[in-house]
Amino acid sequence: MAPGKTQVARVAAGEERSKRNEPVTVKEKPLKIKTVAELGPEFERKDLKRSYSKFCQIPRPPQSKNLKTHQAKSLFPSPPSTPIGEKPDLRNEYTDIITAKNGCELKLIIQKKLSKTDLKKSANRLSIPNGQLKAEFLGQKEQIILQEKVGGHCKGIEVPLIQPSWEVSTILLKNWKYGNGNCYMLSSQWNDVAERNGLKADDIIQVWSFRVNHELWMALVKL
Repeated sequence: MAPGKTQVARVAAGEERSKRNEPVTVKEKPLKIKTVAELGPEFERKDLKRSYSKFCQIPRPPQSKNLKTHQAKSLFPSPPSTPIGEKPDLRNEYTDIITAKNGCELKLIIQKKLSKTDLKKSANRLSIPNGQLKAEFLGQKEQIILQEKVGGHCKGIEVPLIQPSWEVSTILLKNWKYGNGNCYMLSSQWNDVAERNGLKADDIIQVWSFRVNHELWMALVKL
């Protein structure tokens, strides 16, 4: 039998013994390595590449199409966002005045950009939409008063207001209904407050509330 056929027969016999759980004897042979020159000119590089790709290629796990994106996110994580509902601190000038009056229950009511309507002379009001409220600032009695009507109009509550100019004036807080919605508004002296403090459209303002002897006070801040 030819040497090549003899080797194939030995391999087949070994596989058959393995299936029957019989011991298989493996003869150790010295490893012979031939150079390209020894293989002869008929051995071409393309044969080497073909053999390598067929017998030596290591399978890789499937790669996600978005792997680069995931790697970029992990290498360059975005900065943590500001927690929802976090309230900015009120400036010291205001807190000094509030502390001097023994004020308490300080709350940020709203932070908003002034619109042209907020500064319209004929309107004379600053709107505080319910959907933009940062906190509930009215007591039960105050809510009842704002729902009462006189001559078809809702009643208002006179509230002391600390202005950006540090002056204290009185402004009227009212509940304003429009269509299917409603909002609070500061009226009566609003035009004077806006003019005295140089307020313009697109200015960012805050309205804060606090209590002095259980009475409602407000503070207007221009950012």
